Amino acid sequence: MNRKKVDVIWLCISIISYFLMSVMFLLMPLDNMVPSLRDSKTTIVVGIGFWGFMIIGIAAQIILAMRWKAWCRLQRISERRSTARKLGAISFGANVIAVIADIGVIISLCGLIVSVIFTDAAGYMCYVFLAAFSFTFCMHCIFNGKIYYHITHNYDGNVKYARTIKINEHQKIEGEQ
Repeated sequence: MNRKKVDVIWLCISIISYFLMSVMFLLMPLDNMVPSLRDSKTTIVVGIGFWGFMIIGIAAQIILAMRWKAWCRLQRISERRSTARKLGAISFGANVIAVIADIGVIISLCGLIVSVIFTDAAGYMCYVFLAAFSFTFCMHCIFNGKIYYHITHNYDGNVKYARTIKINEHQKIEGEQ
């Protein structure tokens, strides 16, 4: 497999792990809602799943960062010069997918605040909005970050297609004639 496909696989592992971590929030109130599960070990399983999926997602992002740094060293360019970007957590609207994630973060945060203030704080809606917020925040950080920017661009530095930059008609894309 080529380098870009491997990076996309690691990115998918990270996204799936963060999604499953968020699903664990939805399983947390099962002990209180279903009386037959009160004596079972579901709380322990859900807790292990939450932390396990979070660690897998973070590890996949660390592996992607190490692969990116290794690629920069191979190309003999500084990492700072290859993508001069802010951290994904403090950057907004880097591309179309990131805008969707940003809107999701805002909606889920507003829903979480409203559900905590105006409903019973132990209600299931709080868990739903908490799960939505955790997943969309992770996606916000990934899609606004420099690793995703790096994956969406070719490794040789030439940009053939990227949603993150606008190219005027009079500009020539490197590699095309």
